[in-house]
Amino acid sequence: DDGVTQVGADPCNSGSSNPTFYSNNHRMVVTDGARQLAVYDPHGTGVTLRWRDPGGTWRGSTSGAVGNGHFPTTNSLIDRPASIALAHDPVTGAQHAWVVWSSYSFSSNKIGAVYMRRLSGLDDPAGPHVGPEVMLTPAGRGHVRVDLAFESTLGGPRGVITWMRRTADSTYQIVTAWLSD
Repeated sequence: DDGVTQVGADPCNSGSSNPTFYSNNHRMVVTDGARQLAVYDPHGTGVTLRWRDPGGTWRGSTSGAVGNGHFPTTNSLIDRPASIALAHDPVTGAQHAWVVWSSYSFSSNKIGAVYMRRLSGLDDPAGPHVGPEVMLTPAGRGHVRVDLAFESTLGGPRGVITWMRRTADSTYQIVTAWLSD
């Protein structure tokens, strides 16, 4: 409610060249403490997490596996549309975020795996805590348009990830996977 802000700078240096091109991705969430978290890929260099408190400026400081909010790339320089989602731990009640990403194209030089990171301490004044990178499925023939949401179950929230996987030169599958603990 405090106006439009710019998360990244010049798209060729640190912004996303197509921040809204992949409309199925959820790129921003608001925590219980009203902190905004946003994810984007600054022009093919890896997913970046930025955060800000209400009325504040965008910041990139984090702790854990990375200290600057940048999840460095582990494969070729490709744009990686990412999605972020929030859920509460059913035991502790603490809120966490999960970020998933993959490639955007089945072109031979843009094939990528599906990756995920878990974030905790979302409202910590020093920035969220970033967990280790987890490969959910290897690159194979390619994966695109990964998205993540949480559904309510009797045991608590359950993460649901969807994406498109290429299985042959012109054959594709829609994949749905659920996160476990």
